[in-house]
Amino acid sequence: MTKPVSLKERLRKAEALFRNQLPSKIADLEQLWHHLRFVQWSRPPLEKMNRIAHTLAGSAATLRHNELAKLFKDLDHSLMQMAETGAAPDSEVCGNIDQLLASLNELLPSLAAPQKLLEGAELEQAQPSTLNSKLVYLVDDDPIVLQVLGAQLIQAGYQVKTFMALPDMYAELQAETPSLIILDIVFPQGPLAGVEALQTLRVKTGFQIPVIFISARSDIVARLKALRAGGNAFFTKPVDIAAMLDTCKELTDAGEEKYRALIVDDDRVCVLAHENYLQTANFIVHSVTDPLQVLKEINQFKPDVLILDLKMPNCNGFEVAQVLRQEKDFVFLPIIFLSGTEDPDEQAQMDMLENCEFMSKPVEREELVQRALRQAREYQYLHNKLLELKSSEASPFIVSKYEFYGRLDEKLFNAGAAPDSQPGYLIYLALDELDLVRQYSNLRNQGNVNQQLLKIVENGLNVDETVAGQGDGIILVLKYGPAKKLESYCSDLLKQLAAHKLENVQGPVSARSSLGVVPLHRGIAGAHDAVTRAEKMAAKAYELGGGRFVIEQFESADKASSTKQQKEAAVERELDEGMLKALEEKRFSLKFQPIVHVGDPGFDAFEVLVRLRSEEGKEFSPDRFIPLLKEQNTLKELDRWVYSSAINALLRDQSAMLNSMLFLKVTKETI
Repeated sequence: MTKPVSLKERLRKAEALFRNQLPSKIADLEQLWHHLRFVQWSRPPLEKMNRIAHTLAGSAATLRHNELAKLFKDLDHSLMQMAETGAAPDSEVCGNIDQLLASLNELLPSLAAPQKLLEGAELEQAQPSTLNSKLVYLVDDDPIVLQVLGAQLIQAGYQVKTFMALPDMYAELQAETPSLIILDIVFPQGPLAGVEALQTLRVKTGFQIPVIFISARSDIVARLKALRAGGNAFFTKPVDIAAMLDTCKELTDAGEEKYRALIVDDDRVCVLAHENYLQTANFIVHSVTDPLQVLKEINQFKPDVLILDLKMPNCNGFEVAQVLRQEKDFVFLPIIFLSGTEDPDEQAQMDMLENCEFMSKPVEREELVQRALRQAREYQYLHNKLLELKSSEASPFIVSKYEFYGRLDEKLFNAGAAPDSQPGYLIYLALDELDLVRQYSNLRNQGNVNQQLLKIVENGLNVDETVAGQGDGIILVLKYGPAKKLESYCSDLLKQLAAHKLENVQGPVSARSSLGVVPLHRGIAGAHDAVTRAEKMAAKAYELGGGRFVIEQFESADKASSTKQQKEAAVERELDEGMLKALEEKRFSLKFQPIVHVGDPGFDAFEVLVRLRSEEGKEFSPDRFIPLLKEQNTLKELDRWVYSSAINALLRDQSAMLNSMLFLKVTKETI
């Protein structure tokens, strides 16, 4: 049996690793700086230098080498500012960098002795606790941080898996669900790569595992980005171990939400084996050995995936599935059928049911877990999307985000065109306690939080005003009227939100929010620009203490710009005529746009966008022509064309067909 590595041994190993790499890392910094100053100023070496400084700042802080940490943090900050401006620095900044590098070299001799380096790091040690067996992912490209924090978490009784790269973590997530992820912000992919990766994953999969961000950065931009992405907590390196462990316990105990699997099988041996497979992957598992009890048990347990044996006495698996599909609550529930034989007749029966898969016994753990996780995640994502759709259908004010962006673009295009038109405003609403809401609102109730916000917001809306969900805990509102009425609406809305206690959220969490308001005018580039501006205003309101609104200020256009707008309007009218002709001729095309994939770096992913092109080659986006198709009741025809065209694109590439997945977004009319 392998002897377990003690906490002290792990810390000594981290110290030795840091000591051994420090001289070469400082030499790398000097070489890169020499290239930037005297050979060529370019972004790649600057970014590489910034990454090294940032990593060493985190390592030194984690090992409590405060003087070193300060030097590396100052260097990291200076390099980050250069990267943001993109311009070569002046002589004063260059002199500052030279001095920082010289100071680092001066410290090296005093840190050469192993014993002295070890004694200089006053590391906190977590008190041993009873083994709680909860799985924690620790993700950081700094091996020092992985060693030290990993040792502290293990000492506290957690199971810990460490990852130096985001793709490695995502590959492991295919086979299990951890109780918590501790994630660095900065990775080689970029200064906010950790935040962006989590944000992308949440959007694409509905992934809601609690996340603690750690970083050598402590600026408000990084913290707000982490909050908006769905981070539950934020710790600056050096991490306060005691505080972080308290947060870990709080998140894994109170805020943890696992996927739920119901196993229906009369073979107790198989039940025990499959229960063990899924429980080790962090599922909550319930089992039924009598198929006649399924309806009662499933209504109480409400699973995210059903593992169903085909051959059982009194009632076979296929009959159980048919009964469940007659219940509206289980129409979309994913089912994984298990069978000891590969009977073609059984396969034919299963093909008659939607959202079902088949596995042959004996079942391999990895395959069962991967299929169950994928099905459960997709089911939860679909569940919350259906909640959003029901909200929009039940209210004349609530629309989908994509329809909202279309209306916003239309309002921006017409802003100021008619002298008697009412001023328009975009309001960006974000919950002040967004981190608590995401911590305490479990998987089933993500959509419920936005439903509550939408009901409060729509109470003060008038005809033609609209509202949509931008994300969990974030709402967009399109409001018209004079400035005084807008301010009155915002004040009343903030009072209602502050007084509302969110339902289905553990703890007394208020809907208190910050509002960012942008007056709509022709100087705004489009809907996305307007939303970005409004988000910045909401961030300002939050920085001022929250529970208030901030309105963006702008100057009215002068006569010269008015003339320019008239010319632009004339050009737009010409474009509209070309668009109408293109619609008559159905000149649609698909635009394949590569997107970043947060999983396997060797995997190619494309966002396929539908476009309308005039005979002259001018391109029109959907927000321009979709409203016209809606008036003509021909949206379903466009959906069918997009679907068949995307399939044909795959058919032309046989290698892509073998391992591709196609996700199609269709209009409400087609649904």
